[in-house]
Formats: sequence, structure tokens, C-alpha cells
Amino acid sequence: MQAEEAGRRRLERDLHDGVQQELVGLLARLGLARNQLKRDPQLAEATLRDVQVDAQRALEELQELARGIHPAILTDRGLVEAVAERATRMPIPVEIHTNGVGSGARFPLELEGAAYFFVSEGLANILKYSAATRVHVRFHSGGSQLVIEVEDDGRGFDPSRVKLSGLRGLQDRVEALDGRMDVASSPGLGTQLRAQLPLTKERS
Repeated sequence: MQAEEAGRRRLERDLHDGVQQELVGLLARLGLARNQLKRDPQLAEATLRDVQVDAQRALEELQELARGIHPAILTDRGLVEAVAERATRMPIPVEIHTNGVGSGARFPLELEGAAYFFVSEGLANILKYSAATRVHVRFHSGGSQLVIEVEDDGRGFDPSRVKLSGLRGLQDRVEALDGRMDVASSPGLGTQLRAQLPLTKERS
């Protein structure tokens, strides 16, 4: 419940601060273009060209947000391929390692969702804070749990001196499935996020 509530709050923020503001701006500029049509059609045309570019950007942001809610590839093709697709949209190299988890391996829907968002939000944090040049995502499956690691070679930090409130949503999501999340980092030595999720019977 806590994870779901945190997810709703994040979605509200993303909509309000992102796409909603873009649309408000587009409406204002469309009104400007309408007024310009009367006195300077060429200026209105230039404004409309800019509005078209901004509308395309807003559409891409909305599509990105929709993928963040629950990407279709996760439902259709599973965890590993969904993470691989997400990795292609990173501006730095992301290497994916599997150990006992095939590309077509399937898990319960709630576990796949938690694992995917763990990786996705981990990658987003790396871009925001780490100044990393490379990322490794590792999956380990065996026995009674699935282990996911997201490791970067960025600037790192001292966990004892930094508030980890930004990772609270990830921790809530993992703990909602009776899992465990650990953070290992040192200044100058990168950061590793590690989630252990208990396995139930895999879907066929």
C-alpha cells in the first residue's frame, strides 16, 4: 500500500510538473499564434512551427511516462527484455548480465513490475546524480529468490552521511513483496543498489 501510494504521488508530480505544464504552454502559444494571424501571418507561421515541435516533445514525454507506468514490452516479453529495451534509451552504456535468468524467463506480474521499476528508477538516479560512464545490471535467480543489482562507476557517496529519502519509493516497492534492498557506495567508487525478491511459482 505504501509503495502504491508513493507511486501515485510520483505520477501526480510527473503529470503536474511535466506534461501538464507543457500543455498549458502550448495553449498559450496557440492563442498567441491566433492573434498573430491577423497582423503578421508569417510570424504566426513561425510560432506554429515552434508549437508543433513543442507538441512533439510533450507527446514523447507522455509516452515516456506511460512506459514508466507499465511498459507493454514488460507484459509481452518479460523482465529481461523490458530492461534491455530501457537500457537502449540511456545515454551511457548499460551492460546486462544474467545468471539463471533467460531472456524469456517469466515471473509473477507483481514481481516483474517491482524488479523493472527498481532497475528503471535506479538508472534514472544514476543519470541525475552519479556522473557515471558505465552501468551494470545483473540478474541472479536460484533457489527461492531473484536478486537484481544496479551498479555504476560514478562519483559514489557515503551512505551514512546522505539521506536516502530519494530511494524510499524503491525500498517501499521491494518491501511490499517481502523483499530487501541494500545500498553500497563509497566516494569515488560508484554505487550498487541490490534488491532481493522472494520467488513464488514462475508463470509458464
